[in-house]
Amino acid sequence: MQLKQREIFDPADAYDAIAGRYDDFYRRRIDRAENRFVHYLMPSGGSLLDLACGTGLVPREIEPLVEPRNYLGVDASAGMIEQARRHRPDLEFDYQDIDFLDVGSRLFDRAVLLFGAFSYLRKPLGALRRIRRHVVENGEVLIMAYGEGHVAKPGYCLANHPEVYRHYYTRNELRLFMFNAGFKDVRTFGWRRWPDETMTRLPVPLVPALWVEHQLVRDDDCYFIVARGRA
Repeated sequence: MQLKQREIFDPADAYDAIAGRYDDFYRRRIDRAENRFVHYLMPSGGSLLDLACGTGLVPREIEPLVEPRNYLGVDASAGMIEQARRHRPDLEFDYQDIDFLDVGSRLFDRAVLLFGAFSYLRKPLGALRRIRRHVVENGEVLIMAYGEGHVAKPGYCLANHPEVYRHYYTRNELRLFMFNAGFKDVRTFGWRRWPDETMTRLPVPLVPALWVEHQLVRDDDCYFIVARGRA
């Protein structure tokens, strides 16, 4: 299935079109370094609700020891869910739109929405409230949205398809959404990378040290805006 310019506007449709080759976009050394840094950011311990789970990157590479009884992956792309189930048939993956998230009465110790997927949501405040509903009291949530600098990020799988819906966030905008959704202890920062030429020359374990917190960079220089909070 080919992703054609101007024909696809819904992000789920776009990811359906590239699901079978999605992982090929992110095999560079820099991508492995990003995964290491996300591992550092991940809330620790307990059950995990992995939102916009894609092809199952979190349980495959970022937190591979997660127990099946403690994990649920959710994605709005049926194609990505199919790939996730193929990679990790021992885990539970559910096909549904996060804007209308509903996992029944289940509660999780932590929830994550990684690598900018928050930017695809059409109803971000409602989605955050639904996420909070499925996280235990004081459970931690980690959200990553696209910053304005993401348009220049090398290797982005939909870089040539600006017609696919996405919203670029500022730190203050994301913080306000988190507070209005009822989260507490909210902290936001920007995530910027040094030039790829610099990063590719460094050993992978050292690369995360080059990410800097928001106080040192402008919103429009950030690839990602990151928010952490507690339910």
